[in-house]
Amino acid sequence: LEAVMHADLLFVVGTSGLVWPAADLPYLAHRSGALVVQVNPIITRSASLPAWAIEGKAGTVLPALVECLAGAIPASCNQKR
Repeated sequence: LEAVMHADLLFVVGTSGLVWPAADLPYLAHRSGALVVQVNPIITRSASLPAWAIEGKAGTVLPALVECLAGAIPASCNQKR
């Protein structure tokens, strides 16, 4: 919990957001000032709080994010979702 409370960025990946207490982690991070990014095939109810809610499979989305962050920016990374 302490790591979440001190995080600047929290990725929430591949979760239903229904199992507690883990489901509270995005809210805790958000209240502590972290940027919350959700990556999920189906956007969950916690999608109202992330700065970014990316609908898709983690195996597809996460490699694309890494590619964007690594400096090899494909055109699809130039748009905020």
